[in-house]
Amino acid sequence: MKKIVLISVLLLSCLSSDFTFAQGEAALPFLQIPTNPEMLGMGYASVAHITDNPAALTTNPAHLGMQSLNNSFFTLNENYSDWIPSFHIYDADLWIRTIVANAGTNFNKFYPQLPPVSVGISYSNIHFHSDNFYPGSGPDASYQSADYDESNQVTLGLGIDYFVRVSIGFTYKHITSVINHYPTAGEQEYGPASANLYDLGFLIDAPLVSITSKIINQPVKINNSISPLVNFSLGISKSNLGQESISYMDPGQADPLPRLARAGIGLTLGFQYDKNDITLTPLSFNWTVEANDLCVKYNSAGLPIYQPGLGDINFFKEVILGKTNKETDKLKGWELNFFESVYIYGGSFSEDPDNGNRNFKTGGYSVSLSGLLKTFALIDPGIFEDNFMKYVLNHIGIKYNQSLVNTPDSILNNTQFYSLNFTFNNWL
Repeated sequence: MKKIVLISVLLLSCLSSDFTFAQGEAALPFLQIPTNPEMLGMGYASVAHITDNPAALTTNPAHLGMQSLNNSFFTLNENYSDWIPSFHIYDADLWIRTIVANAGTNFNKFYPQLPPVSVGISYSNIHFHSDNFYPGSGPDASYQSADYDESNQVTLGLGIDYFVRVSIGFTYKHITSVINHYPTAGEQEYGPASANLYDLGFLIDAPLVSITSKIINQPVKINNSISPLVNFSLGISKSNLGQESISYMDPGQADPLPRLARAGIGLTLGFQYDKNDITLTPLSFNWTVEANDLCVKYNSAGLPIYQPGLGDINFFKEVILGKTNKETDKLKGWELNFFESVYIYGGSFSEDPDNGNRNFKTGGYSVSLSGLLKTFALIDPGIFEDNFMKYVLNHIGIKYNQSLVNTPDSILNNTQFYSLNFTFNNWL
């Protein structure tokens, strides 16, 4: 029975070309699917990527504290993908949706006597849905399913800005997995299962130009309005801690949960423009790389062993030196920004042939209303003398994001992700 349940869950998630995973199999692999188009478009690399993406906290909860350092904000964000469109020929209804609501503030903006300390809180929901999916190589009318996996999450993030920006985050999540198969006569149906888990995250962003300016006690500038931008980031997270396994019927046949470890770095190069109390980054390039590990192995008796810490990840060799490790996944992503208005990005995901063999390339773009308005305000400040336009400039942010898997020999080919983000800034 355990094998039937496990294979069914793995098939529903469709994460790899041969439905295998690095370091062995684990139940609920929907927890490894990207939750948003930026993450998908950058080759799943997100643990150390400094971003305003609200759904980034699903990978590293410390993103919430980092974002809260910027200003007081409230965000609503929805992400959606028709997962594995090639399976539509079997009438499969596979999709994943992520909804995020974040709020945060930097206390220093209201109490200047305090250091720049931020706090943020979030609710998010990840829902992976599967109707009319037929396990196997083709449809079988005698074996249908109407299943879903869901994670309801609450995240708390804290941040501080003192020479470098540092944040930590904690996410509590309640997982529900429902398998409603309609089997042939004589076979058992599988009931729902649940798990209570938590994630931990750490993120650091070092603005090297700003640090240099403080050390030499004078601003580092190209001219009066333009400054160079050089930032280094580091992120580490551990996901799905706490409960170690999930059981659908027989506790003795429980399957291990994916205890994911992520470690990565990022580098941003660009220019910053300051004029009329407006700060804009007209051009920047961000590069990020990370290693992921499932942290689940099996002993000679076939029992799961949960690895502590970062599992098989060697941070210095893999992340810093860029060497490969057959026991881990290698993720790379880049993002090119134009006037904080248009973002173009790409990435790659690679895995050892004998340990999962998922290998694909991704890409995408996003368009931001906030960046467009700031650009217009710098070109013609008179446009924003109107009270309504000034209010929109200072408070309203809308961002559309889309990404795509572009690897013909991967089962994920042509999988697209879409999102719409609404932000209300300076709400206090």
